[in-house]
Amino acid sequence: MSGRLRYAVHAYAWTSSWSSADLPVIDHVRELGLDAVEIPLMEPDEVDPAAIAERAQTAGVEVVTSLDPGRLRALGDRRRPGSRS
Repeated sequence: MSGRLRYAVHAYAWTSSWSSADLPVIDHVRELGLDAVEIPLMEPDEVDPAAIAERAQTAGVEVVTSLDPGRLRALGDRRRPGSRS
C-alpha cells in the first residue's frame, strides 16, 4: 500500500442497490477525481463481477465491495479463492 491518502465514495450516493445498469457510476467516480468506489452487494445475483472489474480497470478506479454478513452464504463459491471468511 502506498503512503498517500486515497479518496473513495460509496455507490449509495447514487444507487441503493447495484446491477449492471449502475456501471456508469464507476466512470462518474473517476470524473470526480476519486480513487475508488465501494459497491454494495445487497443483491449478489444482480452483480456481474467481470463487468465491474473491466469497467473499473478501464476507468482506473479501485473497487471494494460491502455486504451484510448474513449474505455471505448467498455468494457461495463465487467468492475469490483465498478470501477471508
